[in-house]
Amino acid sequence: RRDPARGMVVPNLPRRLDGEPPAPAVREPGQPLRIAFLSRVARTKNLHYALQVLADVRSPVQFDIYGPREDPAYWDECQALMAALPGHVQAAYRGEVTPEAVVETLSAYHLFYLPTRGESYGHVIWEALYAGCLPLISDRTPWTLDGISWTLPLDEPARHGAAIDTAAQFTPDEHHQRARSAQELARQSARPAAVLDANRAMFRALLGGAAGSTHKDG
Repeated sequence: RRDPARGMVVPNLPRRLDGEPPAPAVREPGQPLRIAFLSRVARTKNLHYALQVLADVRSPVQFDIYGPREDPAYWDECQALMAALPGHVQAAYRGEVTPEAVVETLSAYHLFYLPTRGESYGHVIWEALYAGCLPLISDRTPWTLDGISWTLPLDEPARHGAAIDTAAQFTPDEHHQRARSAQELARQSARPAAVLDANRAMFRALLGGAAGSTHKDG
């Protein structure tokens, strides 16, 4: 029997999604880059940082914000930054999204921007990958997305802006290839056997590994 005082660490298990992932958003030539922020509107998620970065991008951008506004004072700060954005960067608040609608919502965007100050896993990052919406995230998560999109340090905001301008210059084919690679990464990381086995072992340990148990893995 495992000592109950000892802890166990197992990989996260993303939400199961049945069927094929949605078709990624198409990048039309001359179209503004569509970027989504989908998270709690809270300082730890760094929406104000995203808005400060967007103030310096050169490319036309539509930036849509989704999520519950938890702190009125912080939201006022973000609104002031939104109002100060240059004319080629349009920002709007689009309300909250139910968990079931996250993937569908993100599939309408080219880029998912979450310069978070810290995530233990970041399920919404996995959902963005599954939606074919290229994540631009901070290095404060377990995700490394080199070759598909960007995982960048927060102390280099200029690199965040450069990544947005780079994404805006992708050809439709290049964007599509990266979006499909993102979806493939999501599929590979969704429910690999090692993750399932680790979660099963955790629950067996919690149940005490009683002899004669009739439970079978499903």
